Amino acid sequence: MKVSNQLKFISIVLFCLLAVSPVFSQTKNPQNFGDIRVDDLSDDKIRDFMNGVETSGLSLDQIEQVALARGMKAAEVRKLKLRVDRIRLEDARS
Repeated sequence: MKVSNQLKFISIVLFCLLAVSPVFSQTKNPQNFGDIRVDDLSDDKIRDFMNGVETSGLSLDQIEQVALARGMKAAEVRKLKLRVDRIRLEDARS
């Protein structure tokens, strides 16, 4: 990988981590997503997460990989995706 591609990749990952971290501020260590319980997040927090994903320009699948890399349990990632889908449907009906 060329240096410029590596820098671009690192920049995207860092931006993603910074964009998503405030949404998961319920954790004691914002760098560790292992303590996140999606059931404890309000719909407004999920919407904040969704806005952060849109702002970052990354897909939900890319964010999923970052969350897993930062310790979020796969079951919680699945719950998060389901919540995002449900909220999108509810918002579309409104």
